[in-house]
Amino acid sequence: MGRDDNKSTSNSKNTLPQTPKSLKIPSSSVNEELASEFAEIGSKALKVLNTSTHQKIVPDRIRAELASEFAEIGTRSLKGKNTSIQYTTKKE
Repeated sequence: MGRDDNKSTSNSKNTLPQTPKSLKIPSSSVNEELASEFAEIGSKALKVLNTSTHQKIVPDRIRAELASEFAEIGTRSLKGKNTSIQYTTKKE
């Protein structure tokens, strides 16, 4: 489990409690999660670019659509997690 030294009342960086091994996330599963999120972002970007090519959409509109898709993916992946990141989309 790591060192603990029973110093839970101190705020010093050197005396913070350690994470138990049973609660640690293996690096392979973290890489797997990131890879799946990047794959989803890539497929959404390709979808937006393909539809915009066929419909001759102006570049600013493409950027806005891509930004909204990425914000949606980011919001879903951060749902339920404490974070200070806020996604904003430009309204037209």
